[in-house]
Amino acid sequence: MREQRCAGAILAVFLLLGLRVQAAPPAGGAGIRLEKAAPAAAATTASAFTLVVPYLTPSPAIDGELSDLKIPPVVELGKSRLFLGWDPDDLYVGVFVSDGSLVSTSQSDTTSTDAAILTVGNAELFLSSSRGNRPIYKRFKAGELERNLYHRRHGPEGSEVAVQRAEEKNEVAYELKVPWLTLSGALPAAEAGLPFRFRLRDRISDVVKDSEFVPAGAAGRPLVLVLGPPALGTIMARLAAGKDVVLPGQDPEVHVSFHRADAGPLSAVQVTLDGAPVFAGDLTLEANRTLFRLKGLSLPAGLHRLEVVLGGKPAAHLSLVALDVPAAQAKLTALRKRLEAWPARRWSAPAGRSLARAQRLAADVEANLGARLPTSMLAARVLADLDDLEKAVAQLEAGHPAYEGRTGLLRCAYRSKLDGSLQPYSLYVPKGGAAGAPKPLLVVLSDRNEDESACFEQTDLAAVAEKRGTIVLAPHGRGLEAIYRGPAALDVEEAIADVRELNAVDASRIGIAGVEAGGTAALELALQRPDLFRGVGAVNAEPDQVAAWTHEWRKEPVQWLAGVLDSRSALAHTRNATRMALYLAYQSGNAQLKEQATKLARSLKDEKARYQITELAAGAGALASFWEPMMAFLDAAPPVDTGGKLTFLTTRLSRNSAWWTRIDAVRAVGFPASIQAERSSEGLFKVEVENTTALSLSVEGTSSKTGSNVEVGIDAGQVQAPVGPDGWVRLHQEGSKWAAGPMVPATSPRKSPAVEGPIEQAFVSPFLFVYGDTGPDAAQCESAARESARIWEQRFNGQAEARAESKVTTGDESARNLILFATPASSKRLPELLSSVAVRVTTAGVQVGKSRFEGKVIGIQVVAPNPRRPDRYAVAVTGNTPAALKLLVGHDWRKPDYIVVDPNYREDSPSSVMGAGSFDMTWQP
Repeated sequence: MREQRCAGAILAVFLLLGLRVQAAPPAGGAGIRLEKAAPAAAATTASAFTLVVPYLTPSPAIDGELSDLKIPPVVELGKSRLFLGWDPDDLYVGVFVSDGSLVSTSQSDTTSTDAAILTVGNAELFLSSSRGNRPIYKRFKAGELERNLYHRRHGPEGSEVAVQRAEEKNEVAYELKVPWLTLSGALPAAEAGLPFRFRLRDRISDVVKDSEFVPAGAAGRPLVLVLGPPALGTIMARLAAGKDVVLPGQDPEVHVSFHRADAGPLSAVQVTLDGAPVFAGDLTLEANRTLFRLKGLSLPAGLHRLEVVLGGKPAAHLSLVALDVPAAQAKLTALRKRLEAWPARRWSAPAGRSLARAQRLAADVEANLGARLPTSMLAARVLADLDDLEKAVAQLEAGHPAYEGRTGLLRCAYRSKLDGSLQPYSLYVPKGGAAGAPKPLLVVLSDRNEDESACFEQTDLAAVAEKRGTIVLAPHGRGLEAIYRGPAALDVEEAIADVRELNAVDASRIGIAGVEAGGTAALELALQRPDLFRGVGAVNAEPDQVAAWTHEWRKEPVQWLAGVLDSRSALAHTRNATRMALYLAYQSGNAQLKEQATKLARSLKDEKARYQITELAAGAGALASFWEPMMAFLDAAPPVDTGGKLTFLTTRLSRNSAWWTRIDAVRAVGFPASIQAERSSEGLFKVEVENTTALSLSVEGTSSKTGSNVEVGIDAGQVQAPVGPDGWVRLHQEGSKWAAGPMVPATSPRKSPAVEGPIEQAFVSPFLFVYGDTGPDAAQCESAARESARIWEQRFNGQAEARAESKVTTGDESARNLILFATPASSKRLPELLSSVAVRVTTAGVQVGKSRFEGKVIGIQVVAPNPRRPDRYAVAVTGNTPAALKLLVGHDWRKPDYIVVDPNYREDSPSSVMGAGSFDMTWQP
């Protein structure tokens, strides 16, 4: 982070003076005319603290380096500095903070980020920081973003932000660029001072502290920004509207201001509306800032562009929208009724599945109509989306999928099987290729805090996809913080299934790629599903999660967490890469990423995988040199040959199959289990296994038929095994020898692909929050369950229900996992569940097997098969007092089968856990 020096900071309190203007009569324009506008109400020393914002030329880049703004701090307060600047198109804001009272020095998880909150007029912009010393780039969306509790943002599209945080130095720098065009609703009509507010936020766990950024001596007085004049000889024009969204026929109250540092005549001024001249004439300027009001402007319904031309060259423009909001709402209501009346038939049918796309479009229109800051961009989108929705509804009513035949960038959605929620995704469909011909598919995962549109908005991904004829899917990932784990990993698979049903996809050419946290997830998902993904591309990925944790937290993770991290790491699954193309890139100057890439490369080389590692330049433009070579590398990969010989490794029974192999049972869950298998065309098998006690082999593609016997050589022995009706051969271990057929069903619950743990797995199939509702603890149990459901909804962009235990039916238990918040006195199910895994809760504490944990308030969260429905999960959240339940409200994927905590526990601090671990194959400690 480069230090900034205070040099020539402009800081003044003054009154805006009236300006004398002479204007020639208009040359035409159907009654539209320019009239001198009175100056806005003056800002006085008693009512406001005024900051003069310097004019910038040339326009700076938003790249995470405040020195590139090329302006001194406008306000400097000890270790905090505020930078402001403007040009004809944008307002620029920079903030540098190095202060222990404002920047968290303690390591925290992704829900505990610091932030800066900027308010200009009625537009609020939320800037969040990130751990590590690299900048994050994202664009702000309009209206409230309700998908995630920790990153709600108000503001216009088109803004850019870079946040750079160096925790080692306790420094955070924020850079923000906001287009005037999209802030027009926040601008005063006569260019008076802009109401301004800046807050610094520090979030530690659930405690939030806001610190106002107020210059010394200005307490109780509002901050006001006044635009400083451009350089001598510079002449420019700006447009601002009192309202850039109005009813049809309404005057938007447009002002035109001319800026010139030296007085002099200005001639050949033209104002156009949608390309047609509405005013032309000569004007004379007599001051630095000269203001006119455009009179007689009445807009018909629709989107409009107003432009000022100086000397034949465009000088300023403004988007205006005439929108009849009640009429738009009425049209939306009518279209939704048509959607509800349309028979969806089966969800698996293409037309029925595409209904979710139309429902997402309707939800977007509703959100934009109700936005707190209805900018012209939002209003224009409402008009376009209403027309689009009408076409989609007509297609559905005709029995065709919504968006059928559409190309380009599409906003899509599907209904999740997890909770029935509407999950969005972005899809790019290229124009080229024969109609109906299968195309390759690339799945792109964005970085933490990015939504599904980020990679399309910030890079040339769409252009590269068009050039190469590749369909690109960008899943939302069920929340900006979910980082494609647990329910978010399920979202990727569900989105792929939706795209494959509605588009012609070449199943043998599906790739996955990602950036930063998305790159790490892309590597992990690809190497856990080698039968689905042909190749993977990743930028700044961290394939070794234990090493990444150690670097970020400056200490080794505790043993139980190391096991959880390692079981997910790409580095633990490189044996699955032998039939995959891997393109890896990291930015220069990052030694930690280079070390991880080198470590992965050594492992890939040992597995004889096809890979390439590239070093990218540092800075914001790095991705520009990634997509084209990465996609070319994946396209050049030869077809996957799964015929003769393959290797498959897994650390999870729920991800237990690839191609023609399946691991049905293991000796120990959570450790690598693998099959190395060779298959002949006649269906003869030779197999070597690791940590595997039961397996299945498919004869599909061989000459072996159902009912015949095949020979399997396994662990230096030979087994004759029959081919079952489904075309699979099954083997299991009996002592130290292998035998034909499946394992004998266990008389007591055993870990299986359906129910294996850890706790997170209970949240990747349908679930129900349940609370004990008997006795004096019932109210506290209900409160904890409902709060956990609320947090889950906000963090994972979904739907969650909380229900009293007495209202749970047998149908609920057969269809859903139960997440039970209860004390032993409030629930009948809880004692059954705890005894099945040798857990006891007493007033003194908690006992897990032979391990005892004592204290006044001890909580435990544990996963096990539901005793009343062993093919479904049950999760108990309990403790020796009702207060203990509050310790485990929320959701964190970093948990094994059980975790024991006391009041010192923090979700972002694994070392604060009293005890944690996994059960054995029989669900015992």
